[in-house]
Amino acid sequence: MFLILCFIQTFVAAQPLARKLGFGWRELVVLLSVLFGATLVCVTELLSQFSFITSGTVSFFWGAVALACIYLTLKSIAAKDPWLQAKPEKETSRFNQFLFWLVVICLLPSLFVAVYSPPNNGDGFVYHIARVMHWEQNCSVRHYPTTILRQIQLGPMAEFVFLHLHLLANGDQCDNLVQWGAMLGSVICASLAAEKLGADRRGQLLAALFAVTIPMGILQSSSTQNDYVAAYWLLCTAYFVLAYAREPDENTGSVATRKNIYTFMAGAALGLELLTKGTGFIYSPAIVLWALYTRKIRLQRDWKRLLAVAALVVALNLGHCWRNTAAFGIPLGSLDGKGLSVATEIGEPSLTNEIHTPNALISNMIRNLIIHGQESFNLSLHRYVMDFYFWSHDLIGIHPLDLRTTWGYYFIYGFDWKKWQEDKSGNPLHLILIFVALCFFLSKGRKSENREAADYFGCLLLAFMLFSLLLKVQVYHGRLHLSLFVFAAPVVGLCLGRIGKAWMLACVAALLVALAVPVHLYNNRRPLLGPESILTHSRKDNYFAGTQIEYGVFDELKRKVAEEKPENIGLFVPVYEMEYIYWLYLPKNTIGYKRMQHIMVDNPLGKLEKVPPWNNFSPDIVLVLEPPEKNVSRVFNEKLYDFVWSREWISLYRKSKSGKSGHQTGDKP
Repeated sequence: MFLILCFIQTFVAAQPLARKLGFGWRELVVLLSVLFGATLVCVTELLSQFSFITSGTVSFFWGAVALACIYLTLKSIAAKDPWLQAKPEKETSRFNQFLFWLVVICLLPSLFVAVYSPPNNGDGFVYHIARVMHWEQNCSVRHYPTTILRQIQLGPMAEFVFLHLHLLANGDQCDNLVQWGAMLGSVICASLAAEKLGADRRGQLLAALFAVTIPMGILQSSSTQNDYVAAYWLLCTAYFVLAYAREPDENTGSVATRKNIYTFMAGAALGLELLTKGTGFIYSPAIVLWALYTRKIRLQRDWKRLLAVAALVVALNLGHCWRNTAAFGIPLGSLDGKGLSVATEIGEPSLTNEIHTPNALISNMIRNLIIHGQESFNLSLHRYVMDFYFWSHDLIGIHPLDLRTTWGYYFIYGFDWKKWQEDKSGNPLHLILIFVALCFFLSKGRKSENREAADYFGCLLLAFMLFSLLLKVQVYHGRLHLSLFVFAAPVVGLCLGRIGKAWMLACVAALLVALAVPVHLYNNRRPLLGPESILTHSRKDNYFAGTQIEYGVFDELKRKVAEEKPENIGLFVPVYEMEYIYWLYLPKNTIGYKRMQHIMVDNPLGKLEKVPPWNNFSPDIVLVLEPPEKNVSRVFNEKLYDFVWSREWISLYRKSKSGKSGHQTGDKP
């Protein structure tokens, strides 16, 4: 919470400068969020160089920021700054007030869930939060030996925020708020972008309502994944491009200052987007091409500012790319899908398409759209979706499950309105509204009053086409599309504001909110109603909501480990293990060990086990997370370990005192 209070204090302290430069409160929130993100990355990388990431150093830094802002605020109050007497603009339209309160009401349930529920997302347990525990232990974000490559290769920006929150709160209590904060930022930024596109107050509020009711967004807003964070940075990048283009051509006074600020923020937002999630490398080129094509940015005139943007992007990503290059030989770790990748970890050769023909592109576009159309409220409509799916692929002459363009498994499943899944659910109504906006632009063309919005919509379509062209279709693409739906919010709000009468818009708004209600209530992982409701279960139970795991196993494991009184704990785990659970149930302050570390790592990160500080690691006990072989000793790192205990998939081994042979060698699980 300290980090949130620090942001609020900075917002208050920045009011005089914002007023002077002509920034409203919404724009100031977006500016400061990007500035905070970039600052957090820089501080993390700097402290990491000296292995100095601790609760003390992080608290000292943010405390210094808060004190500086308090000083500036008090100075402003003493000088009786005009902004202190400024009154907020009142909304006169009752319909606009109605839309505003709908947006506020839609934000509250997900905020409650994010605060009340503990983190319980599967990916969060495997790598999002698990990597944070290693960083906290190492006092550094440098790469470490692990069998779970996703903890290392994938963009770490959202997890940097988790790291600071963990150190400030001494736990995971605030982890879910990161994605909720990205949702709030997206709602504000969507309304701002709609304003830059020419939307009136009503259109801006409709853009905000569209953003806040996206089903996948609601599900993601209380999780520890990073899709909403990535969506927010992408929208910020687009907004700053729009804001820059709206400034006059002159380069003097406050205009030049605003242009420089927009340039810096565009570069920072783009850098943060690329550092958060790999999809940024697919979506962001569409924004660059859109800016150049529509001459919002001119190479001859703006080349210095473009260089500044590029420098910021490189600076923010340099640390992570440098570490990846040192470990794997390539900066992005897994982008090409040919060497090391998430797909390679679980037996698939590539995440990227193996063919790029027109019919393959059309097939992928159809299937990516159907992901959002599959959640039909009756079986007959679901059957029509299936019929269209097979008919369209017969028409274009490609198999609907062509392995060259399909990753893992892909199928059209039926809809259960009581089981909204944060990994798979779609956004059917929002997709329909995007098609309404498409029809609007097709009917109006690129007339002068619609040209900027039409070009923005073209950027959205280009990003979707690039996504379909490059990535194999998979059942989890619904959450990867969240960035596109958030990106679409400003232009959909603009179109609805222009083509709809008040009663029509009231119906659309009511429908958006009505369909958001079951998403809030029946989140598969964090439901508010039903037998698995987070309200009727303890925090301990809620860690395992939506899984088949019994926490009694971990209670017993904790007792057994405590009995051994180890100084070092070795982890011998498979690539898909939910590692964070073991950090959660084996806290250092109660067990009393010094380090917990992966051993016998059979991938390029294994070489780190031979260099300091990991080469001196000698575990007293080893947790083996695979089907146990009872009463059989095993060898780990050329040392004999005796069997101690096992239950289900967990085995515990203790360093042998006999040193005798006649044992089994520990293989890669």
